[in-house]
Amino acid sequence: MAAVLTEKDCEGLCLGEPRNGKGGMTLRGITNGRLERRLSETLDCEILYEPSVFQGTGAETRLNIVIRAPETATRALHAIEEAILPSGYLSCLRENGAIRAKIDVTKAVFYDHEEEVPPPATFCQKCNAVVEIRGTYSTRQASGLLIEVTALQLGGVKRENPFK
Repeated sequence: MAAVLTEKDCEGLCLGEPRNGKGGMTLRGITNGRLERRLSETLDCEILYEPSVFQGTGAETRLNIVIRAPETATRALHAIEEAILPSGYLSCLRENGAIRAKIDVTKAVFYDHEEEVPPPATFCQKCNAVVEIRGTYSTRQASGLLIEVTALQLGGVKRENPFK
């Protein structure tokens, strides 16, 4: 089981070598150059929007995902960003404790309370996530921390219908 993300995870981290054929850099100071942690102990995170790609066709499998996480997780990610990112990089953190990451729906593993389940029909629900911090990304438009959701534990619909 992956440990929960804490502010201590930034200790000893630094940027390593550029990734082969891609913009961005790997991480050093951790095993295999990747830091994999849960965002929380329980299902107290929530997916704010259906994962998508800007101007996508709908056939994409690697999507943007925004997850509202507890303050402990956002503080930890902020500490990691401050420790390793040079100025001018974009933050993965958004307002109200939201974290912007990527998810490949063909590679991520989905769970209910007890066992593995197929990908959900709708992602807007309570969850807990395992995220992997792989390093940084760099494109013509932006650069920032590369965070990939590798597993989601889903916990039911986020909101009740106010019209029922």
